[in-house]
Amino acid sequence: MTKNTDELFDLIKSLSVKERIWVRQYSSLRGPETNYIKLFNYLEQVECYDETLLISYFNGEKFLNNLSKAKKYLYDAILESLSLFSFDEEVEAIRFIRRANIAADKRLFHKAFKLVGRGKEKLQSLELFGELLALLEFERNLITWHPSFPTTYKRELLNKNQNEDSVTAERFENYRLNRVLFDKYYYESKIRVLENGSISASFLKEANLELSNPCLDPISVRAKLFNFKLKRWILDLSGDFLGSIKISGQILEIFEKNEFLKRSFGPFYIQEIHHLCLLNIQIENKDQALKLLFFMEKEVSLKSSIMDQILLLELFLVFSIVFSDQIIRSKAISYSTVFQEGLFSSSTFDTFGIHAFLRVYFFLGKIHFESEQFSLAKFWSGKIFNFPSLQIGLNIQGVGRLIYMLSLYKLGDYDGVEICSRQINKFLKKGNRNEVSLCVFDFIIKSLKLDSPDKFPLLLKKVNDRLITLKRLEENKEIYMLFDFQKWVEKEIEIIRPQ
Repeated sequence: MTKNTDELFDLIKSLSVKERIWVRQYSSLRGPETNYIKLFNYLEQVECYDETLLISYFNGEKFLNNLSKAKKYLYDAILESLSLFSFDEEVEAIRFIRRANIAADKRLFHKAFKLVGRGKEKLQSLELFGELLALLEFERNLITWHPSFPTTYKRELLNKNQNEDSVTAERFENYRLNRVLFDKYYYESKIRVLENGSISASFLKEANLELSNPCLDPISVRAKLFNFKLKRWILDLSGDFLGSIKISGQILEIFEKNEFLKRSFGPFYIQEIHHLCLLNIQIENKDQALKLLFFMEKEVSLKSSIMDQILLLELFLVFSIVFSDQIIRSKAISYSTVFQEGLFSSSTFDTFGIHAFLRVYFFLGKIHFESEQFSLAKFWSGKIFNFPSLQIGLNIQGVGRLIYMLSLYKLGDYDGVEICSRQINKFLKKGNRNEVSLCVFDFIIKSLKLDSPDKFPLLLKKVNDRLITLKRLEENKEIYMLFDFQKWVEKEIEIIRPQ
């Protein structure tokens, strides 16, 4: 499979429902169904790319004579159609600049000047400072060369223009500094988590020191958004959840008061609702968490991006687990079916996007296991088992693999347990070494090697005593929050206890 083929397949799978409809509509403008849209339809339907099957499916089609060219054409056509798909206020505002340029080239100076005025109003309201500076520069040229403006009037207009330019430049620089600082610490912290699994206190101190610079006091809504997001990110990393909830609420307030920001930073908006809801779940503020959960449900639909759907599903799963809410659990299961296509698209995302998928796979595996639906638990936790190891979310990866192993065990698939045990053992000892997981793993392996079933109750008692001891240790708190293995062992003891 060539690189272009990989990129084409991934591109098609990453498209939202709305974008796929648009691609087809855009193609229809070129006439009847083309070979390229046939190829698009085929790749959209298949779950994985197999060039042999593709050639067999299109046997006899002329474009197979140069398949790589057809795929490249389709790839470029999709990108071209997507460039026309995003028609919003920002795009419309920028088009004022193009129209003004065209009018000036045609020596329609009066019309060009009117278009500049409308464009300035729009760009100011949207806080598109870079584009506004470019338009102000164009306006200066237009004023200078306008054939019917008197000299005095030109000077008056130029003075006004230069004042606007000075204010805009200040606001643009303030926004740029806040955006650059956010990018610097947000992405650097992610790299450090991937490298070391944690963030040092000195890193957080350095970020707070830079953030206290008076030059960063936000003087525009866009600047405030990035300033607050960095503050919230630092509070998250510091473990100050109450402080983070406060700032997150202020960020959502900014979004709610500024519709243009929702459109400009759609993913940020959904992520902020998701984040605030998770924080409220974490501190067990059920009423507020439920309110945010339903609010996000209204914002996300089948037409939303795959990542938005995954984040919504995660909230339903986490809420149902933490608060033992069967109604929310049922909705979570329902959404896992509704969003099924998106749930199988994790390969098209970066490391942190894939981590979101892993969390959802884990929670789906967990709730099905706890409901004794072991086949479904095996299906979802098996997706974690088949994933390559990541350097983040190691506990979820480790516990998820054990749930997969326990699902096989409960289904009586002992050969499957034996086959997967080598990979899981290697992962637990190298990637996620903790006593709880190793204890459970050893129990499963030893139970398969017992020479008499009469010895099983004693083995259960031993592992239960060990897990009770490990449960008291603070270092194992996160493992038990993910899955209480000791409770599961107690349940197994109850099953075999004589009545």
